[in-house]
Amino acid sequence: MRLSRMGLLFTLCALLPSIIFGATPAEPAEESIVHVKMYGENTSIQPGKPFWLAVQLNIVEHWHVYWKHPGQAGMPTELWWNLPEGFKAGEIQWPTPKHFESNGMVAFGYEGNPVLLVEITPPAQLEIGENVNLSADVTWVACHDSCIPGDQSVSISLPVSRFEPLKDVSSTHIFEDARAALPKPLKVAVSTEGDNIELTFDSPENFGVRRLVRGYLFSDNDAMLELNLGPASGEHGDTPGVARLQIPILNNGGQLPAVISGVLRLEDATGAWVAGFNIDAPLNPIASTGTDPIAVPASPVAGSPNTGGAEAPMTIVTFLLALGGAFLGGLLLNLMPCVMPVISLKILGFVKMAGKEDRGAFWYCLAFTGGVLSSFLALASMLLILQASGSAVGWGFQLQEPGFVAVMCFVLVLVGLNFFGVFEMGTSVASAAGSLQTSG
Repeated sequence: MRLSRMGLLFTLCALLPSIIFGATPAEPAEESIVHVKMYGENTSIQPGKPFWLAVQLNIVEHWHVYWKHPGQAGMPTELWWNLPEGFKAGEIQWPTPKHFESNGMVAFGYEGNPVLLVEITPPAQLEIGENVNLSADVTWVACHDSCIPGDQSVSISLPVSRFEPLKDVSSTHIFEDARAALPKPLKVAVSTEGDNIELTFDSPENFGVRRLVRGYLFSDNDAMLELNLGPASGEHGDTPGVARLQIPILNNGGQLPAVISGVLRLEDATGAWVAGFNIDAPLNPIASTGTDPIAVPASPVAGSPNTGGAEAPMTIVTFLLALGGAFLGGLLLNLMPCVMPVISLKILGFVKMAGKEDRGAFWYCLAFTGGVLSSFLALASMLLILQASGSAVGWGFQLQEPGFVAVMCFVLVLVGLNFFGVFEMGTSVASAAGSLQTSG
């Protein structure tokens, strides 16, 4: 019987990789979701003269990858260059992204065939006639109903010439389309009106006369990400050639950034006309609600005292609501079938200890509560440390790591085998705890 149990344990461990990695056979293989190609704009390069490369991501239908700021979910697409000595890669020129919504979370990214442009600067000293190999490792996370990380290495070889390089006609359309998809600079005036951020700007070309528009502002900084803006809508104002666009502030925690920056994507009502614009403008601190202007509360300065006033009751109410919601959430979790039996055992243990005169029950409860609180404080501290170090992580971030998910699956299989009696684990600790409780 013991041999059969060990055989079952070995079989399940052997099947674990297929269980983990083969659980969704209906999904396309990782390498087929995104296929990457690299193109050169010219047929050759000159020493010391910058040139452009294009990295095209061909994404299967219904899937998408992420922008440099992925939003509330996802991971940014990244290029890791492997260049010869003396070569330097510039910043990625990103096309105007789209917004994607899933399970109440908003993300920024691309679908179809986005192209990332990068300017490469070669050193001034290069041997004429040699071929230079330029390569990059491209990493991404592709999402649809689920998310799959991927990577691919791409490269291109270009000869070094002393003459002015010629355009590569086979890739001309790729670079033309890529530059057309880049956001254009747009001068805007930014103010607030009620619960909206209002952008006023000269109408771009092809904006149309009083054409209703919709769009999104994709932020370039963390403050804007926390601002949580909704979809934009607007039309031409009363002044000819001037347009106004209003973006609702869904949740800003009572704070507004001093500068509104990012990529503004505009569409007409049908979505057939799309344009992207780079904006970077200070926020006008005066808001109009249709009557007298009112001042927008400035972002609190670190270390400044809270003056209270009208904001204090709302803060207390918000705190009490959050506390009540946390209590209801904890109550719901404790009533789950997987938790309630364990709690009932704890309650029975407390009942047995109630008749004793010493303070054993008090110390037992104190240790139990301290263990729970310290565990959550340790988890929260780790999260804050990672965020302070620049990592864009939130609750559950570890579940996006395939290695962590694989380890957890393995642990759960072991726990299941332990419950089935294949092997025993932790009996000595349980016996010691029981003896301590009995003696106390």
